[in-house]
Amino acid sequence: METPKTKQDFYFVERLNAIDQLSKERGSLDKILLLISTGLLVLSINVLIGLKEIHLILSWLLLLSWIFLGLSILAQMFGYESSEKSLNERIKHLDEWANKEFTSFPYDEKYRNKEKETIRKIDIWNKIAFYSLIMGIILLTVFASINFNKINKENLNKQNNEIEQIEQLKE
Repeated sequence: METPKTKQDFYFVERLNAIDQLSKERGSLDKILLLISTGLLVLSINVLIGLKEIHLILSWLLLLSWIFLGLSILAQMFGYESSEKSLNERIKHLDEWANKEFTSFPYDEKYRNKEKETIRKIDIWNKIAFYSLIMGIILLTVFASINFNKINKENLNKQNNEIEQIEQLKE
């Protein structure tokens, strides 16, 4: 890589590198959030199917956790859509600039403000996705803890009853 010749060149190169790294980090986080959201949703549905014979309590917690996990997935999709639209708009502006042989720079104040607004929207979608995932995890954990504790108590009572019946038969 070529060493920047001026302070301004250094600034622009470093700024572009930082933006590129930030973009990669955000992309990685988006993938992780999407994987966790969908994984928890599918896992909880499969566990529920396996427990269909058992009367679960506070089922509204499970439903609410699914709503938050679904909201997290939807927010990520809207964030992707906003990001894609923004990138396509940037490519369009750069192509227009190239077609005009780089004479009239297309990044006027109106365009920069529009781009800032898009970045703000994407950040909002990302925050909604993140916090919805957190809420979904918390609600799912509470639901699972309460119900698995109930199942364990029922199983323990059942075992105690069986032991008592066996002891009564021995007498």
